[in-house]
Amino acid sequence: MRLAPRDGRGDAATMSGGIRTSRFLASCMVAALAACAGRTPPPWSSSADAPAVLGQGVLYEVTAYGPLAELGHNHVIGSRGLTGQVAVAEPLAGSSFALVLAVTGLTVDEPARLAAAGSRFPDRLSPEDKEATRRNMLSAALLDGDRFGLIRLESLAIEGPASSSLVARTRVTVAGRSSEVRVPVTLDFDGTLLKASGELTLSHEQLGLVPYSAMMGALRVGEDLHVSWRLEARPAAGPG
Repeated sequence: MRLAPRDGRGDAATMSGGIRTSRFLASCMVAALAACAGRTPPPWSSSADAPAVLGQGVLYEVTAYGPLAELGHNHVIGSRGLTGQVAVAEPLAGSSFALVLAVTGLTVDEPARLAAAGSRFPDRLSPEDKEATRRNMLSAALLDGDRFGLIRLESLAIEGPASSSLVARTRVTVAGRSSEVRVPVTLDFDGTLLKASGELTLSHEQLGLVPYSAMMGALRVGEDLHVSWRLEARPAAGPG
């Protein structure tokens, strides 16, 4: 089902068909969506006061592949600086989101993230090697960060019978190329704190990307990317 557009004139807007929405600010990958009974919920924002959660944000697990894979390294790519807006509506199908992630906020193999990812991701690289990996990732051959500084995520439809477990059909634009991805969303909403999370496996091909390779392909990045994400959000402070 296609979502109706948001009205940009206020914190709440009435959409076609009597759908009522409330705007949220977001600092994670994808839809923080919930069906809200009663009156329209307040605006929300990510909160620096929210409890720190290891792995909060977006994590991408990238593995080495090929005949010389043992010479390579598995990586955990983290993200920071994801911003945008989520409009939560009742009925839930009217909800929508539009988010952007600055590629300059991507990190490579932070020790805490590697430790959380498990033994397949040992912290063996020097800071210089991690930075070299990051430069390769942002190069014109992959994310082309100089030309395309933002990764964009835009909802196309929200699907699912339950308010706590949904699928967001999402348009993902990376390095100027757009593709449609089905993103699972698990929610926990108690009226004052919204938690959303999910994980999925994507391929480079789905995103229009070609995995990095060396030595004529004998050592290369695997085709699949395992993506996990988590968001905590609180109501935004009112004026004054």
